[in-house]
Amino acid sequence: MRVLFITHYASLLGANRSLLHLIRRLREDYHIEPLVFCPAYGAFTQALQEQGVRFEVRPYTNWAYTLRSLKFWLYPLLHIRSQNSVLPELINLARVFNPHIVHSNSLVVSLGWKISEALGVKHVWHIREYGWEDYGLIFFRGVKFVQKKLTRADAVIFISNALKAARPYYETLNAHVVYNGVGSEAELHRLSATPMPPPDAPFTFLIIGLLHPSKGQLEALRAFVSIVRKGPSMRLIIVGKGRKLYTLHLTLLKWIKGMGDKVQFTGYLSKPEEAYKQANVVLMCSPSEAMGRVTAEAMAYGRPVIGYNGGATPELIEPNKSGLLYNHLKELSEQMLFLSRNTDLCRSMGHYASDQAVKYFSDEQYAAGCLRVYEQLLES
Repeated sequence: MRVLFITHYASLLGANRSLLHLIRRLREDYHIEPLVFCPAYGAFTQALQEQGVRFEVRPYTNWAYTLRSLKFWLYPLLHIRSQNSVLPELINLARVFNPHIVHSNSLVVSLGWKISEALGVKHVWHIREYGWEDYGLIFFRGVKFVQKKLTRADAVIFISNALKAARPYYETLNAHVVYNGVGSEAELHRLSATPMPPPDAPFTFLIIGLLHPSKGQLEALRAFVSIVRKGPSMRLIIVGKGRKLYTLHLTLLKWIKGMGDKVQFTGYLSKPEEAYKQANVVLMCSPSEAMGRVTAEAMAYGRPVIGYNGGATPELIEPNKSGLLYNHLKELSEQMLFLSRNTDLCRSMGHYASDQAVKYFSDEQYAAGCLRVYEQLLES
């Protein structure tokens, strides 16, 4: 089987990391032949090259952007221009590849349905985001137009039940829920043996992801500041990069509150393993997380997660078993302080979390779930 994957950016963040895991497993377990279309060169295309995955780079644009973008008002024009100049070439490349399935890796990218219609092949749309709630996305052709195109997709894959339930019209789609994989079963078993930091090390909280208001790093920092002098020696590690003004806000708050080396910014880490190993507890402070790859990764490393009680996070965390859920800043602070004083409980929660990760977030179940969707379409 040949599958054409279309991604919406070139960085190696959550959506593309998940796609990379999917492609690897589909190739190794089911001999799927992939081709990837990407709008630019970057860490993602480098990873594809290292794995020997064929890809094509052409400068196409997406159909959803945020008001914070400096080129927001130009994007409709840029999108139309790229469709006219790049789309015919991409259709020709796809025709030569002759895929059985076209797989769009995000709601943000609109090329998939056009290429699938041009070739007369099945189209799968992989929905990984709420849109407005998590990233403030605006679709310049309008939400109704997006709905129309979604209803024409042959199948839609959602990364959580919460995301699938987010829009009433999603119920009319040929919808499937498949959790992202964060590692092979063998890898997850290996990660589950990752020891907690030694008792004499500072109790460490970790928050990891794009530095963006929707990800809640500011809430995590405020909660940490409120408890840092109430419990044992502790620190907060913030991994990621993103909005410059938001990063500046976080940095200024750190220095105003005199946190010094108690709060550490690492920037983007292509391989965040060391950050997870240093953590006792991982924070998920996004109020509208479509799944939370970081949550699944933290569980795989045997780390309990304190997560906001919204989006898909409650779907992943079992309170008092694999982590804790909070509803407001004060509750987050209390739970952070509570776990910092109960390291044995952290350890037992971590063991349970790693077992759950193997059960639900392996690359094997991820690839098998997507393959079932492909086979259903080809049989119909």
